[in-house]
Amino acid sequence: MATTGDMGYIDEDRYLYLVDRSSSLIITGGVNIYPQEIENELAVHEDIADVAIVGRAHDDLGKIPVAFVMLSDGVSEEGMAEQLTQWLGERIAKFKIPREFHFIDELPRTPTGKLVKRHLPDLEPVTG
Repeated sequence: MATTGDMGYIDEDRYLYLVDRSSSLIITGGVNIYPQEIENELAVHEDIADVAIVGRAHDDLGKIPVAFVMLSDGVSEEGMAEQLTQWLGERIAKFKIPREFHFIDELPRTPTGKLVKRHLPDLEPVTG
């Protein structure tokens, strides 16, 4: 049985898995969501070239997860948000599924390849 901690967990074989940084934590309705978990699931989807999950202000829930997705070459945005929502629904808890998907041409990265989430577009808070 896995033991859950704030930044990671230890599995039944006593291996430690680090999940995310505390600064990335999204608290939605009092529940902790670690963006890295969602990013890891989306990163293995065949139609996704790159992905970032961030928290967006929400009037009722505090923050909600939002996905910025760079699609693989030749993949259309049409219907992709619904497809990804359904695909994630088979892999992670419903409350962790991004409420919004924004398809962008490129994610902001440093010359060494580190993702710079603060350079993602600012979005207005969501109400209700």
